[in-house]
Amino acid sequence: MWHPSGDSAHEHHVHKNKPSHEPHQHAFVMLGEAALFVCHITQYAWEEHRYQFIIEAQLPDAAAAAYRDERRRNPKDSYFLVNSPRDLVTLPSLQARDRDTLLCNIYRGIPANPPPGLPWNNAKPVIADVVLSIKRTVHFRPFGDQMQYPERLAYLLFGSAGEAHMTNWQTKEPDFDHVLSLTAPPQWLAQDLLRAGVIVDFQDLPSPREGKWPPLLGTNPLKEGAELPVRYRGEKQWGTVRIGPTFCFCTNVANKQDPRGGMGGPCGSLTPVE
Repeated sequence: MWHPSGDSAHEHHVHKNKPSHEPHQHAFVMLGEAALFVCHITQYAWEEHRYQFIIEAQLPDAAAAAYRDERRRNPKDSYFLVNSPRDLVTLPSLQARDRDTLLCNIYRGIPANPPPGLPWNNAKPVIADVVLSIKRTVHFRPFGDQMQYPERLAYLLFGSAGEAHMTNWQTKEPDFDHVLSLTAPPQWLAQDLLRAGVIVDFQDLPSPREGKWPPLLGTNPLKEGAELPVRYRGEKQWGTVRIGPTFCFCTNVANKQDPRGGMGGPCGSLTPVE
């Protein structure tokens, strides 16, 4: 499990007097070129990180050009955005738009032998000290222990500017964290719905169940290149989606107790050896 503050003893808690959060570092998976989206990496055991949070954001021109160049040269690598330890923040403050910029570092991949704390603590950013501007919230959802798993494997589908992405509809522990792109936006979905984000499910794929962990979800259930039928809002099969690259698939960070026994993998592409 990652510990953004470096405090390995920290666990899910709220303060005694009232629910509140400590400002932290937060890691986000980066998606898209024409439009930039960042998806918060879930940790169910940490009060400050028990959120599914997707932002459409913008980088300064020079940093945006550098990031697009990185992405085009390494189209299947994972890129992560992490707010600087000099600019700690709470997710509710971002959602509430108490602030609309964040000082960040951008990393390519995850170190193979990460140090304690965040895996990038000793890593060199590919883009350092960049000011991220928040354009809008695509999705913000706090988790609660009373939430129930969907009956079928469900995802939030969103995008803009000719690009589309998905992340699994997360619920509670045990669960997984999956962030991927599609090869193209589905033609059957209106553009305003794509930008807002919609729920789709895969009728033939089961979701996690409380107290169980289907073997299917021990590994990525959506293989790149597959064209799969989906239902919009679980009501009707409107069409298909074609699966593109996965940039994060994780069980050992999302859960306090990894259902795969610590075999959940690095949660993204590994940092290349220089």
